[in-house]
Amino acid sequence: MNFRGQSRSRVRAWALLVCAAFACATSVSTSSRADEPPRPLAHDLRLDLPVTVVSAGAALGLGLASSSLASSCRWCGSNGIDDSMRSALRRNDPGPAGVVSDVVVGAAPFAGLGLLALAAHDEGHADQIPLDALLVAEATAVAMLASSVTKVTLARRRPSAPALSPEEGSLSTSSSDNTSFVSGHATFAFSLVTSAGTIAQMRGYRMAPLVWGVGVPLALATSYFQLAGDREHFTDVLGGMLVGALVGVGLPLLFHAPVTNKVMVSAAPIVGGQMLTVTFRSPL
Repeated sequence: MNFRGQSRSRVRAWALLVCAAFACATSVSTSSRADEPPRPLAHDLRLDLPVTVVSAGAALGLGLASSSLASSCRWCGSNGIDDSMRSALRRNDPGPAGVVSDVVVGAAPFAGLGLLALAAHDEGHADQIPLDALLVAEATAVAMLASSVTKVTLARRRPSAPALSPEEGSLSTSSSDNTSFVSGHATFAFSLVTSAGTIAQMRGYRMAPLVWGVGVPLALATSYFQLAGDREHFTDVLGGMLVGALVGVGLPLLFHAPVTNKVMVSAAPIVGGQMLTVTFRSPL
């Protein structure tokens, strides 16, 4: 009976994680625009390139300095939700699950950027691949910077970090013991795949559903194995998913929307005059 109860708990926890992941990812249309060329996206290389490089450099710098910036935990405790999810999802031997998480998150760029490039090539517009890749890199770098700032600011202790004695106080024994919130793996995976999917959707690529369909499960798998490997709390992973998806979808939509007529006005003759029709075009 105890085994069955644990199995049901794992199923419920997994279902909750699935729902959270797909709530982060924006819903996309699967309609084809085969009769239209890919839409050009707004961009300014004089701004997009520096933002990408500076954000990536700052995120990397904060990561390297985390041992001193988060040498002691400021958020040292857990909560009921995290404890129950840890009991349900943590593997008895968490080491291999952590390795799988690293492998899966490493596959995210190949899946997201690779499928996005394939989608552009499929449309006969391989010349757009460098720009698409830059816009994905920009969103990912900004999301990782937000994650790094949050990590060193809140300094949350990891669930797998050794318990501290009263004499040790809140001092860390490892450079990453106090950088659990938000999950860097989840942030990276979700920001990359959602920005790739959003750009493919805004372009109108026929393969956009494939970009989403492959990328989101990869990001979801990364998040799950972080929990199975006992690397982060459930709320850490959920926070990373939210940050990654919000930046991955929001930044392209806000700053790189398609360069098209967003409002179109047409006139049609009717008895006694003309009828004006105003059409508002969605960026997706």
